[in-house]
Amino acid sequence: MKPYEFIKCYQNDANILLPKILEQISDIFAFIYIDPFGLGNPAIQYNTIKKVLERSFTELFIHFSWEGISRMAGHLKNVDHDDLKKRERARNVVKSLDSYMTNKWRQIEEKGFHPIQRRKEYIKLYETILRQYYNDVQYIEIPIGSRKPSYYLFYTTRNKTGNKIMKGILDKHKRMGSLPLDSFV
Repeated sequence: MKPYEFIKCYQNDANILLPKILEQISDIFAFIYIDPFGLGNPAIQYNTIKKVLERSFTELFIHFSWEGISRMAGHLKNVDHDDLKKRERARNVVKSLDSYMTNKWRQIEEKGFHPIQRRKEYIKLYETILRQYYNDVQYIEIPIGSRKPSYYLFYTTRNKTGNKIMKGILDKHKRMGSLPLDSFV
């Protein structure tokens, strides 16, 4: 076996492709990374992520763009807009967010939090969603140590050893401090 030949990367609509892949590897450990860049087009749905979360033998690493969520959430104010195009667009965006984060994100928007508090609330909500399935949930801001992170990486596992290893990796990088994103390229 060549090094890393067991790794496969897929690029397509995760809502269609990921359930099929999970069926093929139902009894095999999987480390799954999901990067819903800008929530994608089409957006990755909560039901798709839920299929990963409910699966045994899985660790999940997921890119969480709180800014993308926040931008999309701004459409909530237009769901009853007089302009038909704005109203339809807003309703589609809100539907995508509901399918990604459940409709609990609306409460965050309705409270009108300051951006820093809103970011904290979105992180807390997402962590709560993941903890319904996994006891061990960790996340880190990117850039690491930034006061204004661009996004977060969430890691979930049911494996105590995997959790301990990832905690060590994240702690090491947190101690290194903030680095610009281009330093990783």
